[in-house]
Amino acid sequence: MAAVPQSHNLTPNVLLITIDTARADHIACYGAKQVQTPTTDALAHDGILFERAISQVPLTWPSHAVILTGTYPFQNAVQDFTGQPLAPQFRSVAQAFKQHGYATGAVVSAFVLDRSWGLARGFDFYDDAFSPEEFQTRDSGLVDRKAGESVTHAINWVKQATHRPFFFWLHLYDPHSPYDPPEPYRTQYRDRLYDGEIAYADHELGRLIAWLKSNHLYERTMIVLLSDHGESLGDHGEKEHGFFVYNSTVHVPLIVKPPAGSGFRLGRISRPVETTAVAPALLASAGIKDGIEKQFNSRGLLGTATDEEDSGYSETFYPLNSFGWSPLHALETSRYHYIDAPQPELYDLAADPEERNNLAAAQGATASVLKEKLRSLG
Repeated sequence: MAAVPQSHNLTPNVLLITIDTARADHIACYGAKQVQTPTTDALAHDGILFERAISQVPLTWPSHAVILTGTYPFQNAVQDFTGQPLAPQFRSVAQAFKQHGYATGAVVSAFVLDRSWGLARGFDFYDDAFSPEEFQTRDSGLVDRKAGESVTHAINWVKQATHRPFFFWLHLYDPHSPYDPPEPYRTQYRDRLYDGEIAYADHELGRLIAWLKSNHLYERTMIVLLSDHGESLGDHGEKEHGFFVYNSTVHVPLIVKPPAGSGFRLGRISRPVETTAVAPALLASAGIKDGIEKQFNSRGLLGTATDEEDSGYSETFYPLNSFGWSPLHALETSRYHYIDAPQPELYDLAADPEERNNLAAAQGATASVLKEKLRSLG
């Protein structure tokens, strides 16, 4: 039986926004100079920006399984887009919110997050309906819809849900290939269509934020915005994502706009954090504890961790499952990025942020320590 919600004035709404395939360094508040992201920048201004957020897997469906369950891919067994649906013993944060009296809704913008994979559990409303014509003209894995339509669906749902606290997940797919932003972004970013998709998604997201503000809901809503993974854009010889675990695809934007009166110190946090930490942060914002925390791999985003304690884990099994190559596992600390590959790789991120100079041979002791730490995770 659902718990009786607290007074709406005391209980925050919780809004999770995932913008697919958005690499951190292509967002203005992360230093990008050639793309306009005023909505995301304003959330960062009003909240906490995590400078070193690390995705656990650079693929859409497995990464969202991490975000919504707070579990590593090797724990929840969702390690590629070719596997089984999420096993029923892994609970989604939506289930915990629903059990505690929240209205729960989601709008996903790509068929790859269709309810058949198991992420719809706990949602009263899960909008994964796509035009039948799309399936006739495109591969099902490429079926999606534009941010404008998804944001309109999101606003329509939130309008109906304001009689009690809500947890809502909005997923926007636009920066995923193929890059095809509508006008005026297609012309404005004609030489950088990927950036045009990010600018378009940010603009449409602005409509939802404006609606929350005009209805006096913004202040009492916890908003978490992040990406599931980045995009290589040619770095290291990879066009898109999934094959490698360099920062092009695992370093993602992550911003938390806390509800008013939360007492959190706003600003920027430089220590590495994992996307496994999102689920505990969402529930902590609402004061929810119901046993789901036993499955979490993280203490949450806003704990009292020190820089030395923190690192970010990543993996990909796509090279193994699709090409018969080795899977990759990686660990990123505040200074180094170690990739456990057939030829081990170690990068000093302070001196070499583009990860071009492999130091594994020259700094064997550092590589060994990180390899041991990586193995201790599994």
